[in-house]
Amino acid sequence: MNWHKNILLIISGLLAATNGYAHDKIVPREFIEAWKNGTTNLEFRLRYENARQEGLDEARATTLRSRLGYETADFCQSRMRVELVDVSNFFGTHFNPGVSDLRKPNYALIKDPRGAGVTEAKFIYSGFANNEIILGRQYINLDNQRFIGMNNFRQYPQSFDAYGIRNQMIDDFDFYYTFISHVNTNFANGRGVEGRRSLSTHLIHIEWEGYKYGHITGYGYINKDHTVNTNSNITVGVRFHNPSEYAEFGEFGYTAEVARQQARFNNPNSYVSWYANFSVSKTISCITGLVGIEKLGGHQTGNRAFITPMGSVDDFNGIAEVFNTTPGRGLQDYYAKLCFSNCDFTIAAIYHYFRLDRGPGAKRAGKEIDITAEIALSEQITLTGAYAHYVPKNNVAVNTRRVWIMLNAKVM
Repeated sequence: MNWHKNILLIISGLLAATNGYAHDKIVPREFIEAWKNGTTNLEFRLRYENARQEGLDEARATTLRSRLGYETADFCQSRMRVELVDVSNFFGTHFNPGVSDLRKPNYALIKDPRGAGVTEAKFIYSGFANNEIILGRQYINLDNQRFIGMNNFRQYPQSFDAYGIRNQMIDDFDFYYTFISHVNTNFANGRGVEGRRSLSTHLIHIEWEGYKYGHITGYGYINKDHTVNTNSNITVGVRFHNPSEYAEFGEFGYTAEVARQQARFNNPNSYVSWYANFSVSKTISCITGLVGIEKLGGHQTGNRAFITPMGSVDDFNGIAEVFNTTPGRGLQDYYAKLCFSNCDFTIAAIYHYFRLDRGPGAKRAGKEIDITAEIALSEQITLTGAYAHYVPKNNVAVNTRRVWIMLNAKVM
């Protein structure tokens, strides 16, 4: 599908319909004013990452992410946005960036290849009451980004070539539908075929916010992956979520989510797997505690586990990135988090206890401790540090340790 041509045709039709009443000499002037009065954002993220994986050379990466975006002012009930992201590497490539033609297999994996690309190029139309149409390259973040997200943990964020609509005509209901033709992964700026996958994917997401005890969400993700056929599946689920910041619940939060995934379309495997996530949290003054369990169902044989190939995978199952891909036998993650936040300083510790979900033999898969800290040096600059250490069990994976130091600057 040539999504560029389709988007241009739709944009032309929307503008023609909206501006049929406008005088020919007025439209160009309004268009120019929209570009002149737009907003610019410029951000930098300098990061040093050190990774040690058993059996590999120690990896060291010093990278700088530069994000430059521009969004026009409203023009005929529409606006446009473009964003460019560049990832630069300093002091040599002493790490495996994960891109095939740049791979250095003797080093530990750090998934930040150098290179630049367009992460957003979208047209937003809001001329219909309580509706918003978004066409083009865009970020899509749904719920907690477990299934669909930009995976902003890595230096080059994940984006989607898509067109969709958000409808809020019914009070307390949010209806969202989009069709995705391509996903541009965290490797899309690198020189390799891994960066961009061709899809025929439908996302259906409905959220109800009218229930006083929390938000109820139902979703269906119909994913046909033409590049990696083992990713093709249908996922349907329901999520019940009460943010802990709801004052009427005494800073008490909870999440309950269940989903079913079935291999479909061009997937050579045949399976049905289940997903479940349950957690509770409590905030007392500056301290928040959380406990939970996440289960990604699996099978005794490979390529039949519950997968999330378009989600923000680096934010789940530990930031040591050992379980970015679900093991064939599935994974159970029992986790506990303690967070202290006061003014401009935040520190958090997370403990993960992993078990394999299915299959014969031992199921213990190891444990991990993650520690993160962030301090705001000013309104525009923050300093972040993180440490992760995974200790394996029963040869499921290898001993892994990662350290990050990041300086974030928002210039405009």
